[in-house]
Amino acid sequence: MTDVLLRGGRLWGLASPADLLVRDGRIHRVGHGLDAPGALVADVSGQLVLPGLVEAHCHLDKTLFGGPWVPHSAGDSLAGRIGNDLGRRAELGVPSAERAGALLARMSAAGTTHVRTHTDIDPQVGL
Repeated sequence: MTDVLLRGGRLWGLASPADLLVRDGRIHRVGHGLDAPGALVADVSGQLVLPGLVEAHCHLDKTLFGGPWVPHSAGDSLAGRIGNDLGRRAELGVPSAERAGALLARMSAAGTTHVRTHTDIDPQVGL
């Protein structure tokens, strides 16, 4: 795995910008003027450097990301909500995997590295 050296970033807990060396996907060293021959070097001067973000509760199968806005139309009962979800799924015409993929790509671009998701399993979706 390639080493990555981030130069001049604003790291959590440090008063001044510093360099951060990532080796094998983990933080290896933090300091000033670090040297890492062969590393991929990125100048992140003044930028905030954070660890990967975690989305702890998501419903990828229900995302409407990238589509037109739709108002809430489910009723108050569980049966009404289930019926609404099934109807919405048919109306969208875009496979759930495609919508989920688009949302995952956006989340990844924004720094999310881990997602815990829930999904419906029913006769239409399958297992």
